[in-house]
Amino acid sequence: MRLPTFDEKFDYIESLNVEVDANGEVEASSGTKDRFKQIRKLVSASQKHYVEVCLENKETQEKVSSFDDMQYIDDLHAVMAEIAGKLVDGFKVGNG
Repeated sequence: MRLPTFDEKFDYIESLNVEVDANGEVEASSGTKDRFKQIRKLVSASQKHYVEVCLENKETQEKVSSFDDMQYIDDLHAVMAEIAGKLVDGFKVGNG
């Protein structure tokens, strides 16, 4: 992953109308429809932050090597949403 720059992070927050609490953490939207719309847009925006994808399912040996591949695997959708959320919520560096 390539971490977002200061400008990118706050552009995502501003353009997606993401609410941030006093601790700087992202608050969930009140409506489910709005939440899904935000997640969808943020996952799409996160694509440019994927530097490399190299995943393999140990049971099936299925390999995933790109953001585009991830979009077709239901089990990876939650991972994509979590990564996208980290773009505005922040990545913890170190052993924190």
